[in-house]
Amino acid sequence: MSTVYQDLDLNFSANPLTGDVSISYDKDSINKNLRYLILTQNGEVPYNPSIGCQVHGLMFEILDQTTLTIMKRTI
Repeated sequence: MSTVYQDLDLNFSANPLTGDVSISYDKDSINKNLRYLILTQNGEVPYNPSIGCQVHGLMFEILDQTTLTIMKRTI
């Protein structure tokens, strides 16, 4: 039995057949959720300040080995 990952499409686009909110599956679902976690800042999720990371603070830094190391640790 294989595992199927699914989640609501947070763009809230309608499914053309049913009119319900579209669902994303497997790789697409995982990629979207990782993106949302990376773009969420610490403290942004109520009652769970440990969710998120501080990539926003590195946005305009010079991209060198030090910055890459900090990004890897942060994510």
